[in-house]
Amino acid sequence: MSALPLAGATPASDAMPARQPSAPADTAPPAFWRAWVEPALWWVASVGIFFGIWEFCWWRGYADPLMLPPPHLFLANLTEQFKFFDPAGARSLEEEGGGFVSVLIVMGWTSMRVILGLAVGFIGAVAVGVGIGSVRIFVFEARGVGLIHAVVRLWLTCWPFKAKGTLST
Repeated sequence: MSALPLAGATPASDAMPARQPSAPADTAPPAFWRAWVEPALWWVASVGIFFGIWEFCWWRGYADPLMLPPPHLFLANLTEQFKFFDPAGARSLEEEGGGFVSVLIVMGWTSMRVILGLAVGFIGAVAVGVGIGSVRIFVFEARGVGLIHAVVRLWLTCWPFKAKGTLST
């Protein structure tokens, strides 16, 4: 069969103009969505997964409810928990709780203690590192053995519980 045109017929390419590709629709989410809603959804998902794992561990008996009560037990009486957040400790167990400001004050002092502890540990670690690196007694020299190396050798030699297959010096 040959492709002979019919009398009076026009090719399809001439009958209809070629379709121009339309500009892609603006599928990007609005700025409000990207700035606020998406991070909020990720936050809710991560906190929800954390609480779900916590509840699962309580349900299976992995977490002791006296040491770490699950969220559904703790949040059920959250307003009664505020009395334990009085920073001055002036309220008795029968009085009403401190409130949200008391919780924020206690959280601030706790955060300050944690940051102070990390700073002291960091300063101590840097001081020990500088001492080990610069004081001759700690340095492992080619001529002799440094103090740290000697203590480790002594410990490995005298350690009564040796694992099978380990090299002893």
